[in-house]
Amino acid sequence: YWSDGSNEAERTITQAGTYIIKGVDANNCESLPVEKTLIESKSPVIEYSGITEACLGEEYMVNLTSDIVGTEYLWLDDNTAGNRKDILVESDLILSVQGKSPLGCESVIQVNLKAKPTPIVYISGPKSICASSEEPITLAVNTSETTSNLWNTGENTTEINVKPNVNTTYSVEAVSANGCKGVATYDVSILPAPSVKVELADYSICPGEENVKVELNASGAVS
Repeated sequence: YWSDGSNEAERTITQAGTYIIKGVDANNCESLPVEKTLIESKSPVIEYSGITEACLGEEYMVNLTSDIVGTEYLWLDDNTAGNRKDILVESDLILSVQGKSPLGCESVIQVNLKAKPTPIVYISGPKSICASSEEPITLAVNTSETTSNLWNTGENTTEINVKPNVNTTYSVEAVSANGCKGVATYDVSILPAPSVKVELADYSICPGEENVKVELNASGAVS
């Protein structure tokens, strides 16, 4: 029989506490008491306090915490364990995570991440410049979605004027109003100046001669 007066051989316990059980045989002899303590447990409360929006194409770490020390975590989308997970944002995400306490109680939460669009950025302008050119060329960012356009020249503007003297790669990091970044690169090559050769046969002009025709032969250019 039990310490609360019941005498079932089996019973369902619904409350935590200490229970003492004795057995009585056919001779009415009692056994020594057996004491069992039932500890009340609870399911872990799992929390996620990170970002709720993430830029498309970028990788983020999701970190979870629990109010119970020793909680084990299982990510139900791919059955990986641990309270941290690196994710690549390719679309809106709903991640389900199961937490299990050391005593076996479980709970499940969902982590929702909304994907923010990344600006599409490209550069326009001349692809080459003559080595002998004295005028710069203009490169421009072709996007209306950005609030900042930082070039590798150090300028933060939609257009830059450049006059490279060697083949050069220009890049720009553009940031949109939602904080997402887009990057574009652009190669500008140097066109060598033509080597012009002029040939003139020996010729002399006498004093007083006018309208004398002299033939010059030039090569190395198209005009």
